[in-house]
Amino acid sequence: SPKCRDVFEPARQQFNGKGSYGNGGAMRVAGISLAYSDVQDVKKYAKLSAELTHANSLGYNGAILQALAVHYALRGESNRDKFLDHLIDQMEDVEADDKSVSDAQMLGYEDRPFSKRLKKIRQFLEQGSVSRSDVLLELGNGIAALHSVPTAIYSFLRCMESHPDVPDSYNCLQRTIMYCILLGGDTDTIATMAGAIAGAFYGEEQVPQIWRESCEAYEETEKLADGLYELYHQPA
Repeated sequence: SPKCRDVFEPARQQFNGKGSYGNGGAMRVAGISLAYSDVQDVKKYAKLSAELTHANSLGYNGAILQALAVHYALRGESNRDKFLDHLIDQMEDVEADDKSVSDAQMLGYEDRPFSKRLKKIRQFLEQGSVSRSDVLLELGNGIAALHSVPTAIYSFLRCMESHPDVPDSYNCLQRTIMYCILLGGDTDTIATMAGAIAGAFYGEEQVPQIWRESCEAYEETEKLADGLYELYHQPA
């Protein structure tokens, strides 16, 4: 069928030709970071993966940002400032192209909106104590990638340390996911994205056995994870 010759065309036609800027592409992108060790490949394939369903740059740039966060978490970057430096450097370049600028303007946002929110995350971390209402006001908890991917990244970085709203008995990965749930809104997607970053950083040791067993086909998922690990470490 002629309609199948360009697999990206249906996504471009959505929302009167504006394309989706939701967070679905970002929610599913973590596997890209687990398969490709080179940061340029991570950005390239994260964008392609998201463009199948999210043609607006605020959708696929959110997927790129999420993939980058998993990438740097997997590399064990534990310094929060350096982690954000990496993301800001990459995203300021990603968001500099004409389509990113025009899409942001069309939707009423400033230039480089993801980069701006990453800088807001740095301010929040420097403040230390930030109310949930301030997090929601500045970062959001909605279904748009812009209003959820930065929130997931903040949740991961904030929950490297204890949080008064989360029991001390929880480890860092559990704390990250529980904090996302406390924020409300699109909790399943935000917690999934933050959990992917935290999982890449902390490893399976922090995933409680009861959590694993409550997930559908968790044993098959662990086999797939082992396969991705082997692929990641293949020589170039």
